Order: sequence, then structure tokens, then C-alpha cells
Amino acid sequence: MSWNIVLGPPGTGKTTFLLKTVEDLFKKGIKPYELAYLAFTKKAATEALQRAVEKFDYEPDQLIYFRTIHSLCYFWQGLSKADVLDRKDLRTFSLTVGEKISSAWDGENLMALNSKGDQMLFLENMARNTSMSYRNAWNVANSDISWIHFDWFCKNYNKFKDLNYLMDFTDMLTGFLNFETTPPLKALIVDEAQDLSALQWKCVHKLAKDVDHVYIAGDDDQAIYKWAGADPDQFIDLEGKEIYLEQSYRVPRKVHDVALNIVKRIRNRRHKTWIPREEEGSVTYHNNFEHIDINSGEWLFLARNNSY
Repeated sequence: MSWNIVLGPPGTGKTTFLLKTVEDLFKKGIKPYELAYLAFTKKAATEALQRAVEKFDYEPDQLIYFRTIHSLCYFWQGLSKADVLDRKDLRTFSLTVGEKISSAWDGENLMALNSKGDQMLFLENMARNTSMSYRNAWNVANSDISWIHFDWFCKNYNKFKDLNYLMDFTDMLTGFLNFETTPPLKALIVDEAQDLSALQWKCVHKLAKDVDHVYIAGDDDQAIYKWAGADPDQFIDLEGKEIYLEQSYRVPRKVHDVALNIVKRIRNRRHKTWIPREEEGSVTYHNNFEHIDINSGEWLFLARNNSY
């Protein structure tokens, strides 16, 4: 069965389209428990669930597979909070190895990288999420931490989890890949696919096996999580029937022009054209964000952590 690839540039109503697809699948006789709607972020998964509950008049517990990929893997393996490494466990491990660790990867949010322990834990998770060996991940990172030290850290981290019967968020994915069964799905929808890691893609392929209706949605031009292990090339190289959402209901003309000038510099991408709103809009440039009055409204700041 060919996969459907939904290309949704900014503001083109991707979630609305996917929920319309869900509605069509329900009309074909697919039951709520036979359909999975997966998103990369909790926010997107929660929004899809809330909108589906309102649209289809179902209770949330009837739409059991409207989740993030991590959440589905957690749910299907029958895990509980007691099985998952938490802050208390992390403090214990930190004391055990004598390395300060501030936080752990939760499958979505950035870890604090304030110490050598934070950096090693992040790199350990990156290796598994990108399906690389520890040695290769360490080589790519070009870290000032020695290989012997990093290897020692990884061995002790895995030993600690094994001795205490604990899993971290990355283990949820590898555990699912090793699990003997999968949900009995007839339809699979995956949103924000440009942000999935190599390990998450393996989970998607396992879930999609023998599923009749598969929709993979995203926009590789909005892939901003490669630093955290995302593998947008798998989305770019994905084969299937392409569905283009061309009309943006959010982006005005001038912003659209700036966006196109930026994305055309990207060497490897899915070619797509999309239409802005009728409004002209405006783009202004500031040398320093402190010159902007942010006392009202909602603001989003994107910044890099170094300069050239």
C-alpha cells in the first residue's frame, strides 16, 4: 500500500486536513481504536485530540492512539511512571558516577547542558536516537570529553538503568521496536514528520506494516530539530503519493517573500509552492531585540547559541 505524503507549509491548515482525513476514514468504517494519530510534540498531539473530540463527539479515552510517538510506545508496552527514570533517579545516578547532571531528555524538550555530565547524557541519547554507535556519535560531536570517559559514562548509565529496572524516554522507543506486538491499526497518521529521529522513523515503519491507510504529514522547510537528532532526510526521501496544501491562511505576502528567499538556499528539500494571504503584511529588521517593545502581545524568539 502506497503511503500518502502531505506537504503542509506554514498556515496551510495541515491539522484541519488531517482531521478531515480522519473523518473520511471513520466514514469508511474504521473504528477509533483502529486509527493512530501521532505527532512529534505534546502540544500538537493534544491539539489534535481536543479538536477530534469536538469534531467527532468521542470521549478522549475512545481515541486512545491520539498521542506522541513516545506516548504510544509507553502505552502499548504497558509501562507505568515507576518504570521511567525520573529526577530522583537521575540525582542518584549523578551521585553514583560523580558527575553533575541537571536534566534528562524527555523526548521533546532541550536538556540543560551546563555540565560535563549533562553533555555526556545528551550525547548518549543522541547516539541512540540517531541509530549511531556511541563511538561514531562521539566522533561526530567533536567533544572535548575523552572517549574513555564518555564510554565509561555510557556503560555506567546503562548498568544503573538495568540494576534499577528503569527506562528513559529513548528506551521507550527501542523497547517498542523489540516488543512482540503492535497496535491492530487500519489507519496511521503521523504529523510533524520532518522532526522525527531515525529511531522514531523505525517505530513509524513498524507501526505502518500491513496498515491500509498511511498519511505522513510535515514540511521539511520547517525542520529545526536536527541538532536534537531529527532526520528530515527520511521525510524528504519518502516515496508515495504527494498531497500539496498550497494556500496559507497565516503568512502575509511580505513574510512569504522573505521565507522563499531563505528556503531556496536549502540544497536538499522537497520542492513545493504555496500561496500567501492577500494581506501585504510587514517585515522589519532590528539590530537588537532590546529595541523592541514586547510588553504586549505574544512573541517567539528564535536564536542560535553561537555567532560567526
